[in-house]
Amino acid sequence: MMMNSQKRKLENVDMNLEPPKKKQKIVDNNDEMDIDEERNKSKILLIGDLKLRQKCNPICFSNNDVKYLSNQTQEDIKELECCLEDFRQKNGFGRAIAAVQIGIMKRFIAIHVNDNKFFKEQNQTFSMLNPVITNKSEETFTLWDDCMSFPWILVKVRRSKSISIEYTSSIDLQRKIINNLPMDLSELIQHEVDHLNGVLATDLAIDDESIISRESFMKNREYYVNQVDYFIDNNDI
Repeated sequence: MMMNSQKRKLENVDMNLEPPKKKQKIVDNNDEMDIDEERNKSKILLIGDLKLRQKCNPICFSNNDVKYLSNQTQEDIKELECCLEDFRQKNGFGRAIAAVQIGIMKRFIAIHVNDNKFFKEQNQTFSMLNPVITNKSEETFTLWDDCMSFPWILVKVRRSKSISIEYTSSIDLQRKIINNLPMDLSELIQHEVDHLNGVLATDLAIDDESIISRESFMKNREYYVNQVDYFIDNNDI
C-alpha cells in the first residue's frame, strides 16, 4: 500500500543527469589527458569505478585518553562535508554521501538532516565516523533509491523500516547510539553504510524491472510512484 508521506522532487538536479559521455583524450608527448568536461565537474565517482566496489577501512583514533584524528583524516572529513554542502547548494537537496564516493577509502559518511529529534547535530553538516548498524527491523518497505554515483538511474529496493546505529560524531568525537530511526533516516543510513561495504543500490534491485532511467520515471511518474510503499520529497529534507 502506498504510504502518503513524502514525494521526491527529482527535477532540477544539477549534476550528471545522463550517463557520462565517452571520454575523449588528447595525447601529447605520450601523456593522456581526459577532457570529459561533464565528468570533471564533480569529484563524485560514477558507477563502474572500481573503488566503489572496495570495502572501506575503519578510522583510527589515538590511544590516549582523549580522542583525536590525524591531520589527513581531518582534511578528508572536511573535503567530504564540503562536497555534500556544494551539492546541496547547487540542487537544493542532498542528505548524505559516503567517503568512498569521492575516492576516500575510510569508513565515514557526511550527512545533513534538518529538524529531527534523533541527531543532536541536526541542521548542520557533520560526519558519522565508523558507523555500525546494530539492529534492523524485520518489517520492510520498498522505495525508489537514487545515488550521486549514478544520478540518471533509479532503483527499486527493499529496506528495513527501522534501524539502530552506533557511530562517532565528527563534532565532538563521542560515540553515539541512536535507536529506532524512522523510515526516511533508516533508508538513508542503510544506503550509505552499503557504500562503505562496496555495495551499490543496483545490487539490491528487487527484480529485472527495478532499474529505470530518471527520464523514464519523470515521463511516467504516477505509475512508478504507485509501485512502492514510500517516496521521499526532497523539499522536506
